[in-house]
Amino acid sequence: MNKYHNSLHYLISKNTNEIPHGNKTFFDHLVGVYNILKKTNHEEDVCLAGLFHSIYGNDIFNYKTEKNRENIKNIIGKEAEELVWIFNNTPREILKETGSEKIQSILVANELDQNLLFEVYDNYYDHNDIDMFYGEFRDNKKWSYTGSGIPNSNNRKFYYKLNKKNTVDKKLFHYANEILKEKKLTKFVELSRAYAGAYVYGFMHEIHQDEGKSELNEVFTIMFYLNKKWDVTYGGETYFLDHTHNDLWKSILPKPARVVLFDGSIPHAAREVSRICTDLRMVATFKYKVTKELI
Repeated sequence: MNKYHNSLHYLISKNTNEIPHGNKTFFDHLVGVYNILKKTNHEEDVCLAGLFHSIYGNDIFNYKTEKNRENIKNIIGKEAEELVWIFNNTPREILKETGSEKIQSILVANELDQNLLFEVYDNYYDHNDIDMFYGEFRDNKKWSYTGSGIPNSNNRKFYYKLNKKNTVDKKLFHYANEILKEKKLTKFVELSRAYAGAYVYGFMHEIHQDEGKSELNEVFTIMFYLNKKWDVTYGGETYFLDHTHNDLWKSILPKPARVVLFDGSIPHAAREVSRICTDLRMVATFKYKVTKELI
């Protein structure tokens, strides 16, 4: 029996499957963190440390499942146990600032398993960039008219594939990479595709999940709104449904210099642009997948 299966038997023997942890059990959370690390090709000691990351209790989750370090070393090995010990005996804020690369990976996986990745950045770039992006995409891009790629879909839009060699596009790639770095996601994802989309009154946009993924932490999306101005009466919000798929969760107006980072498994769509809007509703979208092995 390998270390992973030995670990599962141990965790079940400690009744972690009966201990509440947020909206799931402690066992499910530990396995969730392990799966994220495993799917993103982290080393075995990091994955196993993720599987046991809160086993000693810490300043965030104070349930002490185990006190004897030798027991854990015998199950997952000395290197993995050392990571677990550091994770549990260093205040979380200090870990975030000074933790090793391996500890940082466990921190990110821990957060991803517990929370939907969703963040709105307002005024992310300055007026010069607003003017540059708007002018380039409104007047200079050679848009193609395309469907959504979804069978039997009525979705239509103008489409442009972003190009790193283009000076303006390159700046968007840079900003997207900066957001990934800030969220410590660079080791977890790889770029799947980057493109711009534009809509006018009469264009439909159906509710979907990016890249067809329905499981959390499979694909992440960064969306840049490119218009120079946007009035609330223009419509065109990006809206997101809750986990039931039957109720509105969030609605984001496409304001200038606004950027949204979100888990692409959240069902979402763009509302139709109002007839009083005479401009294109323009967005640049970067979609990231969590390693080839996951897809």
